[in-house]
Amino acid sequence: MLERTVEIALLLDSYENLLHERTRQVLKEYFSYDLSLNEIAERHSISKQAVSDQVKRGEEKLHSFEEALGLVGKKLAHGRAIQEALLQIEKFEREKNLESLSKAKELLKEVSDGL
Repeated sequence: MLERTVEIALLLDSYENLLHERTRQVLKEYFSYDLSLNEIAERHSISKQAVSDQVKRGEEKLHSFEEALGLVGKKLAHGRAIQEALLQIEKFEREKNLESLSKAKELLKEVSDGL
């Protein structure tokens, strides 16, 4: 569940403004605030089944947005490239290895070009 929660939180950060207000609120309450389906149903005066359906549809929408736009995937790839570049810079500082500095520069250029 934690992996799913993190995934949906990342998707919500990028695409929440593309969702209907109610769907956005239900997804935040369920995934970010860890409220149960019953608690959300009570807060919105709807059935538990309606909340469950809204969570499922909301997740599907978020995944379709990511499939079409790929913003989260790009953010994660950029983060990994930056981390690798930092490691290469540290290696250069330790070993004075120009190859690592060149690799770090290449990685940062890839990130910059992808923005």
